[in-house]
Amino acid sequence: MVGLVVLAISTVAIAYVRGTRVTTTPFDPTQADQGVRCQIVAWPVAWPGGAEGETAVRCAGVFERSVESLWGPLTDYAKLPEAFDSVLYRFDIDTLDGAAPGPVTLKGAVVFWLMRFPLDLVLEHTAEGGVRTVRWDASEDRFATRGGWRLEALAPERTRVEYLLDARVAFLPDFVVKVVLRDNLPRVLRALGGVAAP
Repeated sequence: MVGLVVLAISTVAIAYVRGTRVTTTPFDPTQADQGVRCQIVAWPVAWPGGAEGETAVRCAGVFERSVESLWGPLTDYAKLPEAFDSVLYRFDIDTLDGAAPGPVTLKGAVVFWLMRFPLDLVLEHTAEGGVRTVRWDASEDRFATRGGWRLEALAPERTRVEYLLDARVAFLPDFVVKVVLRDNLPRVLRALGGVAAP
């Protein structure tokens, strides 16, 4: 019994450290073979518009793909549930209006374990030179999310992909949500790289 208590306390302590350790310096891979790297960053470091003290999970990877080949699958929002398929959570889409590069309105829900949280997003897109972005910010009583994607051409067939996400879930400590995101988002980036047209 004492062993189980020690194991439980140790597990919570490790999750707490992993979910609260914040950095102000992006730790990005420079080559595709370095994989996807994730960290918790302060919002002002990640991109403009953040407020002091706000944090998000930021993942980055380099893919031997063009920006255009990644942009198409990324903005195919009807396939969003497939990209985010997870044991811990899933996306259900009720309505989807618009198409990139214009604003896209997405309504549905995030199902996290046994809890269902409404989702009402307006996804804004920008394209400037070799950089393309998607951003959103949505807040409900029990669930809030904001974040976005940034694709930057490093070469004609090499792109850095960054994904920044913050989610607040009612009744769950922030460090638990951050750990779940940090552990699941690398798979989402790898999935994007896998479905992109060569």
